[in-house]
Amino acid sequence: MSIHLLGDHRLDLNSAVLALGLLILLLGLLRELLNSKVPGSTIMFAMMVGVILGPYALNIVNFKENVELYQVIFLEVSHLVIAVQLMATALSVPFSYLQKAVKIQLLYLIPLLIAMWLASGLVVHGILSMTPGMKPKSIWTSMLIGACVAPTDPVLASAVSGSQLAIRYVPGRVRYTISAESGLNDGAAYPFVALCLRFLMDHEEHTGTIIWQWIVKDVLWETVLSVLIAVVVGYVIGKVLVYAEPEKLHDQQLLVALTIALAFMFAGGFSLLGMNGML
Repeated sequence: MSIHLLGDHRLDLNSAVLALGLLILLLGLLRELLNSKVPGSTIMFAMMVGVILGPYALNIVNFKENVELYQVIFLEVSHLVIAVQLMATALSVPFSYLQKAVKIQLLYLIPLLIAMWLASGLVVHGILSMTPGMKPKSIWTSMLIGACVAPTDPVLASAVSGSQLAIRYVPGRVRYTISAESGLNDGAAYPFVALCLRFLMDHEEHTGTIIWQWIVKDVLWETVLSVLIAVVVGYVIGKVLVYAEPEKLHDQQLLVALTIALAFMFAGGFSLLGMNGML
């Protein structure tokens, strides 16, 4: 399967698609065994398979040519995968839990996330500063890495909280807390990423100007407004669904279709508006 992209560049994804299909099939067939008998998670197993198939092992999948083209493709695919996972996480957490856990989630979302960002950034800066030839030119480089690693990854969190072992032995409120926290702070970390990028890319601008642009565009427009729009749209869709299909609210096929549709709609729509689709 060859795909013609960007003029004369031709991209053959046969090996990658084959490997992906086999991996999904294998994970589906062995999911119960991996979750209950093998230490680790399906995410770790998938990463190990990727390393084995990659250029440093079997070299079956190799993306060294046309790197910039592959980066664009993987960026967009990753964007959609994260959007679907975040939407699946949101739909998996009962609304009754969210009503009771507002305070604890706000604690995770604001002071603890900020503390994790600062701690991660400073640790990264210390490590890079002590490594010969790796000292960053600006502390904002380290803080950017810290902002990327501070939030809980929703894909990894779902592999932990949604596994059969977790369902069997971990109380529901703990699993819901992990899922909700991972979904919320994955998007809430965006303002910290944006702040670091602004100081790195607009370093010639006055600090006050950078902070003002960050507050107006990144915090208010891309974050706060996107949350408000998503709440309104989600509320309307929920009401329409309850009115139109009340007997199908627990239909798995409907939930899967709704997850994918809402994820694509929010990710694409917010991106077109220049807003944060992850929230």
